Amino acid sequence: MRHFLFPPAFGFSILLLTGALDRETLFSNPSAQGAFVPQSDAFGAGRLLDEVLAAYSPQRIQWLEMNVRQKMWGEDPFDASGRYVLGTQERMLLDMEIAVDGKTTRTLVFSDGKEFQKSREVDGVKTILESCALAKAEDFPNPASLAAARREFLYQHGFGGLFPLLRQISTCLVNPTQQTGLWHERRVLRVSGYWNAADAVLNTLPENLRARSCNLYLDPETLWPHRIEWIGSEKPNDHQVILLEMEFSDAAINRPMTEQECGRVFRFE
Repeated sequence: MRHFLFPPAFGFSILLLTGALDRETLFSNPSAQGAFVPQSDAFGAGRLLDEVLAAYSPQRIQWLEMNVRQKMWGEDPFDASGRYVLGTQERMLLDMEIAVDGKTTRTLVFSDGKEFQKSREVDGVKTILESCALAKAEDFPNPASLAAARREFLYQHGFGGLFPLLRQISTCLVNPTQQTGLWHERRVLRVSGYWNAADAVLNTLPENLRARSCNLYLDPETLWPHRIEWIGSEKPNDHQVILLEMEFSDAAINRPMTEQECGRVFRFE
């Protein structure tokens, strides 16, 4: 089983795991994008994406817990599910499970603010995939620059939470439009646009993984990103299907943990 970050053409920053989960999800068939029922005409998104970034910026979101589901279709599909927790002082946890051929693999990623570790567990046997120290205080002139360096490490390694993902979507969407509608009977704003990944990056991927557009489904009141879809095809003019989709649910935002709770959650097993 392989573990890697999102393909560079998509440009995200969250863990990607290949495999398949034996459980029901809301994921749609890749050739049928009918789960969204429009209730308005599409119109320019304006500064909506700026508002989304402001709502989920590191300055506003100090604590975050959420369930994450990810699914890729095509020749190398996967279906993964888990829990992501982000805390202050560059602490985070990502706990993902994948079931393949009757076996369950668990991947754990931790940061206690000073040390970082990624591990995999199969049949009760744990393997450390990566372990290292974060930036050290003596190498930086002040606490703010130290925190920024540690946060950037998590961003670059794919574990920085929603903000770097939403920032990349905002950067890569060209001429985005918004449209109100229902997704699984839930009121949403759908933001859609052409996916402006660099040709040099796209050409490094199989043709069936080259995203041409992206849909972002937001809560109309809170701008919470319920779902993201990347759409594409082997050729630009071919039938467009969902390549990759993500869903975020059961969120707890800015609910502080005590130091005792942090010691239980952000710890190395």
